[in-house]
Amino acid sequence: MADGLGLTEMPEPAPAARPTRTDLPPSDALSMLKNPPPNFAGRTVGVLAGNGVEAELLTELRSILQAEGAMMKLVAPRVGGVTDSAGTLHPADEKLGGGPSVIFDAVAVLPGSDAAMLAANPAAQDFLTDAHAHCKFIAHHGAGPLIEACALGGQDGRGLDRDRLEQRHRRFRGGLPRDAPLAARGDAGREPSPSPGRFPRDSPLGA
Repeated sequence: MADGLGLTEMPEPAPAARPTRTDLPPSDALSMLKNPPPNFAGRTVGVLAGNGVEAELLTELRSILQAEGAMMKLVAPRVGGVTDSAGTLHPADEKLGGGPSVIFDAVAVLPGSDAAMLAANPAAQDFLTDAHAHCKFIAHHGAGPLIEACALGGQDGRGLDRDRLEQRHRRFRGGLPRDAPLAARGDAGREPSPSPGRFPRDSPLGA
């Protein structure tokens, strides 16, 4: 921690009311990693979407999250919302720049035909890089330009497979679908853990 803060000298420790005990074993009961929630109910996914987003994909994603008791918030470049590939207008819950990724438990990036525009948008770059830095699970489809603009192109992820979402939805086992396509995640290289606020590693929105 001292190295991370750039401290050259350690401060004197604060006086303790009792001597610090170092002989206690780790507590499984206090571990967040060993006590994950059984499912994603009550969580919120922020979906950054652009015009031309695939209508079926957006609909299926919302349906799956609702089935899990989770919420989906649409984040759009314009406060009026986005128009999907079928011509349907979806009002925005948050405007890009005013609804940062840090307020969501997980995020999805579905830029549609606005991929190039979002890749050059500093607020969109912040949305993705902040999600990555905060170790959020990140689902993505068609977001290659934005990922490259954020220098995250080396992350291992396959994005969101629209054709298999419904198939996976039928295979729920107390959480999100098992062995589904995985997306880029912010904590690449760590041990997998469905800790609070994250999708299980084997969900369609995790990786």
